[in-house]
Amino acid sequence: MINTHRPDLANGKNHAQIIAMKSDAKLSREMSGQYVELIRKHLTGKGFDDTDANIYLGGYFLGEGGAEALLKGGSDQSAFQALAAGVGEKRAQRMIAANKSNFAKQKCC
Repeated sequence: MINTHRPDLANGKNHAQIIAMKSDAKLSREMSGQYVELIRKHLTGKGFDDTDANIYLGGYFLGEGGAEALLKGGSDQSAFQALAAGVGEKRAQRMIAANKSNFAKQKCC
């Protein structure tokens, strides 16, 4: 994010120095805003509503591809089925394992 959105800060710095910038609260907020905007643009570009829930799903749980797959899922699919159809079974399993919630047993959308 810093390389893309703040190249002026990244210029001449190695990976460890850029990672160390995470401790800068102001910069972290700025990069978080940039990430939310990236998710928002991706999802609205795919025709999904610009809602806090959709952005939260993409930004905090599944990333843009996972959120897109889940939002495309039909009401007759489990979250796992919708994710697997969009990102593949192995990646869907990793996404669900990383988000220990019970959403995989719920019906989608």
